[in-house]
Amino acid sequence: GKVSYVVCAGEDVTDKRRDEEQLRIQSQILSNVRDNVIVISRDMKAIYANPAAQEMFGGSPEMFTEPCYRFFKGLQQVCEGCPVPLVLEDGKPHQAVLKLVDRNGREVWRSIRAFPYHDARDAFVGAIEIISDYTEQKQAQIAIEEREQRLDLALEGGRLAMWDWDIRTGKLVVNDHWYGLLGHEPGAIEPHVDTW
Repeated sequence: GKVSYVVCAGEDVTDKRRDEEQLRIQSQILSNVRDNVIVISRDMKAIYANPAAQEMFGGSPEMFTEPCYRFFKGLQQVCEGCPVPLVLEDGKPHQAVLKLVDRNGREVWRSIRAFPYHDARDAFVGAIEIISDYTEQKQAQIAIEEREQRLDLALEGGRLAMWDWDIRTGKLVVNDHWYGLLGHEPGAIEPHVDTW
């Protein structure tokens, strides 16, 4: 027995290790992100939910067996305003801000962004839904709108002229009484600092 030849086989695992590292990174991101990330199939069933979404919706196994609208809200049809059906229809991203009632009975605002989901063969098979708490932003927006309404009422009630001057452009934002202050009808002159 003399060895006359040796056969060796090798495999380059660089791509495999890089792919594994990418999967590990993506898994870490999805596990730690505070937004709810849910993958919805074409039949409106959740096929994946990150830990934040599972916690928010109770982590029940029914989450993955019933249509999302039935599991999440007890409805018999798609939730009004939900962007997911639009994505499933046209394959394009859609978003909405919706007022909802959470599990504790509180009114909350949610920003819902939905994107097309493609499988490993690049077939369009569903939607990725990202749900973010939008309550604080919406409450701030509502508070600003209410203050603006009160300011408008005070200005109108007092028949006061109002102008806001953008120094960079010279443009003014004015109310109707501003025109009267200058002896003009509303809209008769351009609201610009050069008008003075």
